[in-house]
Amino acid sequence: KYGHDVEVLTPNDYYKPWPMGKAKRLKMRFDSQSLLTKVVNGKYDLIEFYGAEFGLLMKAIAKIPRCDRPLLVAHTDGLELLASQSLESAIIRSKRQLFTRLAPNLAQILISKIDYLAFSCADCFVTGCEADLRFIVENKILPSDQCVVVEPGIDDPYLSAPWQRKKKHWLVSFASWTSRKDPDTTVKAATNLLSQIPDLEFHVVGASGSKQDILNAFAQPLQSRIIVYPRLSQEEIVEVLSQAKVLLFPSLYEGFGMATTEAMACGCAVVLTPTGFGETIRDGVDGFICNFQDVAMMTSRCSALFSDDELRLQCVEAARERVNGFGWPAQVEKLESQYRSWIQMF
Repeated sequence: KYGHDVEVLTPNDYYKPWPMGKAKRLKMRFDSQSLLTKVVNGKYDLIEFYGAEFGLLMKAIAKIPRCDRPLLVAHTDGLELLASQSLESAIIRSKRQLFTRLAPNLAQILISKIDYLAFSCADCFVTGCEADLRFIVENKILPSDQCVVVEPGIDDPYLSAPWQRKKKHWLVSFASWTSRKDPDTTVKAATNLLSQIPDLEFHVVGASGSKQDILNAFAQPLQSRIIVYPRLSQEEIVEVLSQAKVLLFPSLYEGFGMATTEAMACGCAVVLTPTGFGETIRDGVDGFICNFQDVAMMTSRCSALFSDDELRLQCVEAARERVNGFGWPAQVEKLESQYRSWIQMF
């Protein structure tokens, strides 16, 4: 559509894993340097590096005068530098195994230094949320006119999902069962709600842990009302979100958090934390924002949405209107326009 030639390289093009997959994150950062000759000899106007593993490669390219090399863009759906800081803050708040969990090892220190290069050696920066952009600018990694927020699009099946005014009494979690998603808070809030609302069901979608491990996190009497799904197709996810009343999304850090906008498009009210797209939610209008790890607040907000259909429907209407323009064509056009502008600027 835009007349560009685009070449896509994946980790399979440069990464050769060690036996047993050891030190994958570290080795990937060193292996990416094998692309240097290809990049230098190629006829590229712009190279977009998606992720932080290209720091050493970007440092080598950045040493070449700008007139003899392509524009370097760091594009991330989750700024590793900020994500680490956010998780450390959560650990401090919880005071759990503080020394053990914060004590850095040599590999992690090296990875962090390489990750910093992935952004400090870039010419420009693209992210999905304002918090990432602020971090880059406030820490003087790049100036604001070389940074932009371009939100990821929403796939058509979510945007075209019919709005069901009569929903099932379902609470849904749509996230991997990892520390960044704060499953401990999810379990505590869901336990409160299941105990308070006898006919409530809790549906867990996209969890990375085993079904039984997740069920075992809850008291035995509640487990019969907890449904943990295996891997679902996009159509099946749309179906679950279209039937559920409330999404609980208590992440400690999100680069964007596509589960939020996808749920909003499907008419599922969202209760979430101020990270990623959640930071832009108008509290009480198109969703509810809760403090990190604030189980009581999350329980209260979810409970209000289950007990007050008028409140929930007003919230859902505003949310669907908010994300209606988030289709992929509009977001791709926004990114393409920004890249043209930067190439001319540099």
